Amino acid sequence: MPTAIQDVPGNQFHFSSITEMVEVRARETPDFPIIAVPDKHFQFHQYSYRDIDDGANRLAHYYTSLGVQPRQQGDVSSSIVTAMLAPSSIDYAINELAFAKMGHTTLFLSTNNSVPALAHLLRATGATTLVVHPSLTSNGKSALEELAQEASKQACQLVDIAEKTVWDNDNPVKAYPRALTPVEEGPLPVFIVHSSGSTGFPKPIILSHKASAYNFSGTGFGLQAFTTLPLYHNHGHSCFYRAIHGRKLLSLFPSELPLTTANITAALQNAEHTEGFYVVPYVLKLLGESEAGIRLLQSFKIVTYGGAACPDELGDRLVREHGVRLVGHYGMTEVGQLGTSLRDFENDKDWNYVRFSGPHVTSGVAKYLQFEPQGNGSFELVTLDGWGGKVRSNRPDNSYASSDLFVPHPTTEGAYKFIGRLDDTITLVNGEKCQPTGMELSLKGESPYISEAIVFGIARPHVGALILPTDKGSELLGETDGEAKYFNAIWPSIEKANEEAPSHGKLLPEMLIFLSANTQIPRADKASIIRPKVYKMFEAQIDDIYARYERGEAYVPGQKVAKQQLAGKQLEEYLTQMIGKHAKSDSSLENDTDFFEFGIDSLQAARIRTTIQKEINLAGKTLSSNVVFENPTVSQLAQYIDNLVSGSDSQLSKDESQMAKMQELVARYSDFGQVPAQTGGPSSKRTVVLTGATGSLGAHLLDQLLDQEDVDKVICLVRARSDEDAAKRVEESLRLRCLRPLSERRGSMVAYPSDLSLADLGLGSERYEQVRNAVTDIIANAWAVNFTLNVESFENGNIKAIYNLINLAIASGSGSTAALFFSSSVSAVAAHNGPVNAEAVSSNPADAQSMGYARSKWVAENLVALAAQTRGIRAESLRIGQMVGDTVHGVWNETEAISLQLKGAQTIKAMPDLDETLSWLPVDLAAKSIVEVIYSQSHRPLWHILNASKKTTWQTVWNALRSAGIEFDVVSKKEWIARLRKSNSDVTINPTYKLVDFFGNKYDHDVVAKRAAYLTEETAKASPTIASEPFVDEAVIGKFVEAWRRSGFLQ
Repeated sequence: MPTAIQDVPGNQFHFSSITEMVEVRARETPDFPIIAVPDKHFQFHQYSYRDIDDGANRLAHYYTSLGVQPRQQGDVSSSIVTAMLAPSSIDYAINELAFAKMGHTTLFLSTNNSVPALAHLLRATGATTLVVHPSLTSNGKSALEELAQEASKQACQLVDIAEKTVWDNDNPVKAYPRALTPVEEGPLPVFIVHSSGSTGFPKPIILSHKASAYNFSGTGFGLQAFTTLPLYHNHGHSCFYRAIHGRKLLSLFPSELPLTTANITAALQNAEHTEGFYVVPYVLKLLGESEAGIRLLQSFKIVTYGGAACPDELGDRLVREHGVRLVGHYGMTEVGQLGTSLRDFENDKDWNYVRFSGPHVTSGVAKYLQFEPQGNGSFELVTLDGWGGKVRSNRPDNSYASSDLFVPHPTTEGAYKFIGRLDDTITLVNGEKCQPTGMELSLKGESPYISEAIVFGIARPHVGALILPTDKGSELLGETDGEAKYFNAIWPSIEKANEEAPSHGKLLPEMLIFLSANTQIPRADKASIIRPKVYKMFEAQIDDIYARYERGEAYVPGQKVAKQQLAGKQLEEYLTQMIGKHAKSDSSLENDTDFFEFGIDSLQAARIRTTIQKEINLAGKTLSSNVVFENPTVSQLAQYIDNLVSGSDSQLSKDESQMAKMQELVARYSDFGQVPAQTGGPSSKRTVVLTGATGSLGAHLLDQLLDQEDVDKVICLVRARSDEDAAKRVEESLRLRCLRPLSERRGSMVAYPSDLSLADLGLGSERYEQVRNAVTDIIANAWAVNFTLNVESFENGNIKAIYNLINLAIASGSGSTAALFFSSSVSAVAAHNGPVNAEAVSSNPADAQSMGYARSKWVAENLVALAAQTRGIRAESLRIGQMVGDTVHGVWNETEAISLQLKGAQTIKAMPDLDETLSWLPVDLAAKSIVEVIYSQSHRPLWHILNASKKTTWQTVWNALRSAGIEFDVVSKKEWIARLRKSNSDVTINPTYKLVDFFGNKYDHDVVAKRAAYLTEETAKASPTIASEPFVDEAVIGKFVEAWRRSGFLQ
């Protein structure tokens, strides 16, 4: 690695403010050239430190003469914000320095902002002056007019930006008088930048003098450099000040010209000797498409990118094939720069792993970072309190959770690869989540025919993609049979990307939308796509392709299919072959093989359904969206199709079949192990096996169990890759619920990775024996939440799990059999046709709600009761009702239907007029009542863990929301669902829209189904918490609102 390239040590930081940094450099080396600016003919003019400092002084005097008031001497409390709306140029930088000298905070306004967004930012920051470039005067005036019409009547003056000649001249100038010392202005805000506005109005982010000076020090490479970045973009802005701090000339790209290979090459040829090249990934892709561009990249000692992720395929090609010394910057406005991928270029080619520690990192940032597991081996980066560059917190402990997802390097400690953002996550209609960023970057980097790929699919059954062709791709599309040729050209790249994607995140060939090459994609200033705006822009095309897919009319480009007339054995043979092809399984698919057990996932099920709809003559009938899992074997599916075509299909026969299956499952799994001979008496200390500890109820159960004096240990069985991963997942679960960490607990906890469907619970024989010999109590609290599957599809992972846990309880070697408690659901008897649901196990499968989830709970309740009856063990079911956030911190799952309905009070400004009491039980009280039942001397087959209180009504909820400052109308149910349907379908802004169909089914009808009441008389005797009928009052609901505001769910 060239010795000239260094990560400048963080201890070189010594400036208290931005103004001090510029003025000190101007005194130390006044004539040192620091910024080179070209005209459109690529003739560069160099500016020295003196030029920049004098220019800022001239502008400060000039604006003061226009009546813009500076900060008063010694005033450290006033907020004085001047907004600047202008294109990127050197003038931009000199103006912001001038306002800093005047004691102002400069608000950088993107030229891409709409007028309402400009007005919002002016209002949110309390700006008193708006400095506008002539080309943007109209927008500036309109924003001020909108501001003046508001109730606050905020006064904000419009000032034309000074001509360049005002500051760029040789006239002598006096230093502008300083109102504050550098130390006094250090904690004051100097810049306000803002988010891209991709999820609503842009949000201002305030940067102090001291934090900015900290971020601009110790993060350069000590090289003379060239950048194509605009100065109002945070990365370009940082390059400017890093150059000033590091005393290395920075040359700019002419802002009047477009970014093309020819223009970049011409600019570089005329710039003074350039060692470093600072760009966004778009420029890398541009130059990487030609031999001349690649030679240019090879000529630099270092090429850095920032502002967006670089496609792996592009970076790998540049680094591994062409030897480009590529380095990524990673940081955020809120916390400053945190790391780069600087490394030993000769021996380390992993350019896309940011180093937060190691030989090339001297900032000491690692001790201020935390990586929190998010599942599938990914981690969210959190910056802890104490890091000097952090200017914003979004958690109670003053840390900043980035929403950026990383995976660790397999061998290099402290190195992590960025893979996407939590808020980019696409949540499908079945609750599965996928990250679109990796797929998009892969397609852009892999295929020379794809300029941009944008994955969509929020609240849909599967994902699709908008494909913007390159010029080369556009030529192909223009040929005869162009769509087929273009598809054949890009499909290998899609297949390669699919190999890295989760099963539910793979692209189907029928779900591609080809755009014309001149389509303008909405982008932020940093060139990243503004995803919600893209989805809105192409909403009609996206809706259409899903509708055609559902009807079986979406085809692989260039392909047409003739429908077949099949029935009976021929249909079964067709289904066996077609489903086997989609599943890509090594196993043999028999007529009675369960599809879910065979490995069919939701995406494959949707594809199978569409293939049948497309290839089989169904006499004009449409298959239900969940037909594959509703008829989960070849025989059942063939029979269903035959019935559908002949007109003899019946929901009644489906329900009867499911109820027969429920009873069959109870019979199949009731052959439990035998109770072994017990030696000695029961243990005086409890060892509790707990499943589901990573969920809300499980976390609260763990929290309360660890505080019980007689609990020696809690063993958490977790779906995880390793012991360490299992422990991290449990720790993270506690943290998310604001519960005390394990280090502060009296009891001990161990977490083991497990597979509950295996007889040894996936523990292995040695560890299973250790658990068996110690366990005194088992709380079976883990269950798949999936409302689309039939009951038989819950067999392997759930019904087998409760069977295996029952056998563990029976076989306990702790001195007596272990007690087992199963977390059931009120849905297990929600269809009971009677006035009340007793605290008793149902023997009628028709009592269960008509979905596989509820039916599987009914099966498990019956198995638990049979274990108690036939083996004499204490085995009891806990039938749990509607749980809500806890009473202390108010943490409540944001994806639940009620949570999303409450969110609608803000997003659609309305709540439905519902006349009903709410049997809400806070999750901490649910956990407490379960612990009380466990410790009770009363033993019975079933308990009702629900709130029988009639005090909480929707009026209580409305009052609490309004007390929290949320304004909304209360409207009829039909009006509310109509408003929801008309509201913004962008679920990143309006997540309530995800459940528009769910709420439609509830509120489109005047008739409300009456449910049987649930008795709690016996449970109340064992649980003082249930007996107290806790009132979820306005104060408790207020805590839910506070928690959601802390997380950003509510504004």
